[in-house]
Amino acid sequence: MPDTFHLKAFTEAENQQIWEISYKEVSPKRKNYSASYQAYENFEALKECDDYHFLRLPRVQRIFIREKPRWLEMGIIIYDAAYWGGSYGTQAFTLWTEYIFTTISELDHIGLTTWSGNQRMMKVAEKLGMTKEAQIRKVR
Repeated sequence: MPDTFHLKAFTEAENQQIWEISYKEVSPKRKNYSASYQAYENFEALKECDDYHFLRLPRVQRIFIREKPRWLEMGIIIYDAAYWGGSYGTQAFTLWTEYIFTTISELDHIGLTTWSGNQRMMKVAEKLGMTKEAQIRKVR
């Protein structure tokens, strides 16, 4: 992994690699810590689905939940478990958060939603100074 991170849009070739590491495997380890995801038989099937436009964003992503008030959800995923626990998520998410605050003004709410079993993601949120607003039990 690099010592420093930067944000960039993925190329078509990189999107192909994303499919290889994210959707090809039937039961990746990451599914133990995140929501259930649709599996795509091949890259062409992924390109035809509604989710494909998200691959054009960095894998740190933002989604507007509501236009007014302006609520935004942020997320991050590290597909390869070999890179978990090395502070890569914290570094990337810090950069992403700074980018969000620099490029989008007048946000009423920025959220990061995860489930309580994803201790690493909860730790990243804590390191970034985010406030735990709610806990919903028995979601998974």
